Amino acid sequence: MRWDLTRRNNTREAISDMCFLGMQELLELAGDPRSGNGIDLFIRAIRYDPEDCEKEEMVHLDITRDAVPTENVPVYISVDIDSLIWKTHCLHLKASINIHMAPYMQAKPPINTHNRTYVNLLKPQTDIQRANNEYTIYDSFKVSSIPHIHFGHLQGGINVWIAFPRMTHK
Repeated sequence: MRWDLTRRNNTREAISDMCFLGMQELLELAGDPRSGNGIDLFIRAIRYDPEDCEKEEMVHLDITRDAVPTENVPVYISVDIDSLIWKTHCLHLKASINIHMAPYMQAKPPINTHNRTYVNLLKPQTDIQRANNEYTIYDSFKVSSIPHIHFGHLQGGINVWIAFPRMTHK
């Protein structure tokens, strides 16, 4: 059987040797992680024929092979996500951002309670450390204790806040 891997008028490639494997079969074929078989299977998607080591087969992962029927099994789903915290130095977006043109004033800061998220900040050197050419240390701060302001929002109601870590004092 030949499989045509044409995609958007790019070069056509026909493959005649392709095997369909489930995840469990893939893991069993990989065997010991130190053997090196996993590189060919998981990265290159190639399986070698055990009887003829020169013969290669392309691996097609079929996740439905390991599917477990759930018709008679009760499944209870509960999701509780009310925020996503993404700490970064540079914000790279593919969507537009609506920026507040004036300071956004609220009665409380956007993150006004401890949400169990920390940021490690490098303390400035003291005069003594600078004179002795000593390094300074990091200190862990709660995100809620770092001065921050609501900067804007993305489509879908995602808020963007900017923090000012150099204004943090302890």
